[in-house]
Amino acid sequence: NGRYVRDKLVGHALRAAYRDILHHDLHPAYVLFLELPAEAVDVNVHPAKTEVRFRDARGVHQFLYHALERALGGGAGSQPSARVEAVVADQAVRSMAPQYPSMQQTMALDAAQGLAFYAALAHPPAPPQPAPATEESVPPLGYALGQLHGIYVLAQNARGLVLVDMHAAHERVVYEELKRALEERAVPTQVLLIPVTLVVEEAQSALLEEEGAKLRAIGFDLSVLSPTAVAVRAVPALLKDADPVALARDVLRDVAEFGVTRLLEERRNELLSTLACHGAVRAHRRMSPAEMNALLRAMEATERAGQCNHGRPTWFEWPLGDLDKLFRRGE
Repeated sequence: NGRYVRDKLVGHALRAAYRDILHHDLHPAYVLFLELPAEAVDVNVHPAKTEVRFRDARGVHQFLYHALERALGGGAGSQPSARVEAVVADQAVRSMAPQYPSMQQTMALDAAQGLAFYAALAHPPAPPQPAPATEESVPPLGYALGQLHGIYVLAQNARGLVLVDMHAAHERVVYEELKRALEERAVPTQVLLIPVTLVVEEAQSALLEEEGAKLRAIGFDLSVLSPTAVAVRAVPALLKDADPVALARDVLRDVAEFGVTRLLEERRNELLSTLACHGAVRAHRRMSPAEMNALLRAMEATERAGQCNHGRPTWFEWPLGDLDKLFRRGE
C-alpha cells in the first residue's frame, strides 16, 4: 500500500551492487519502489510495520542486485538515465517474471521510472551547446590532446573538455579484464624471459608447496627454490608490465592470510583489485597519443569505467557552455 519500510536484504543487495564503484568511505543513498503480489509479502513481522518479509527473499535480492549491477555497469560514455530504464525494463525484470507474471509490467514501469528519475537528479542533462562536431561522429570520451603533469589525459569530445585520471581509469579496465578472464577460466600467462627470485618466510614457501598449483588458475607460476626463496617464472599476461617481485610478494601475502581457495572464492574481487593496481599504467609515465586514445576507447567499452576499483572517479567532463561562462565569453 505504498508504506515506507526498511529491509536488511534490500540493503545488502544495494551494497553488493555498488561494491566496485563506491569509495569505501561512502554509502549509496536510494529510494526504491517495489510492487509485488500481496501473497508474496508478509507484513506482520514488526509492530510498527516498518519491516516486511519476502516469501522469495532470494529472488527479490537477486532481482535488485542484478538490475542495479547492470544499470551501473555501462561504459564510460553512456547516458545514466537511459541506461537504467533500458536495463531494468528489458532485462532484470525477467528474473522475477516466471514466479510473479502479473507484476512484470508494473515492476518494470515503476523500477524504470524511479531509477531513471533519481539518476536524472544525480546527472542533470546539460543544456544543448553548439559543438564543432556531432556526437555521432566523435567517441563519447573524444580524442586525446595531451597529458597534464604525467597524471591526467586531456581529451576533446563533441561536448567539450574531458579530463581522465590515467592510472585510475586503466586500473578499472585491467580489473574488469581480469574478472572476465577468470570467469571464463582463460587467464593467459606471460613467461618471464629470466625468472626473478624473492626472499620469503618459511611459512609462505611451505604454503606455496601445497597450493602453488592453484595459483596457475590466475596466471602465476611460482616455484619454491628453498625454504626462504621463491622463483617467479610467469605472471598473468595482463600484468606483464608490472614489477614481478612486488606482484608476487602481494599475492603471497594474501595467500598466507586467506589461502588460495578462499582468495579465489570469497575474496576474489579484492585480489583482482590488488593485481589490477599493479598492472595499471603508473603516474608520471609519458604516454603516446596512440596509447592515450587506446585508453579512452578501452574505457568506453568497459563496465563501471566511471570509477576505479576503490570508488574514485576516473574522469570528468566540462561542456563548452561551462567553459564559456568561466571565461565570460559573450558577455
